[in-house]
Amino acid sequence: MQEHKVDYDEIVRLSGLIGTDTTSFLISYERGVGNASGNLSQGESIVLKDGMVFNVTNCNRS
Repeated sequence: MQEHKVDYDEIVRLSGLIGTDTTSFLISYERGVGNASGNLSQGESIVLKDGMVFNVTNCNRS
């Protein structure tokens, strides 16, 4: 079985949220491999699993 990975930037793009230079995004996920949950930081990637849930929230950096 081939693993498919998705990275932080692709998840933000797929979310449809628009950021600026002062915007960052908080990405959380549930139902990952081994029922894992957590946060994905910029520059990170994760192996996809059918039924995974991603939540993307834009945050203003100060």
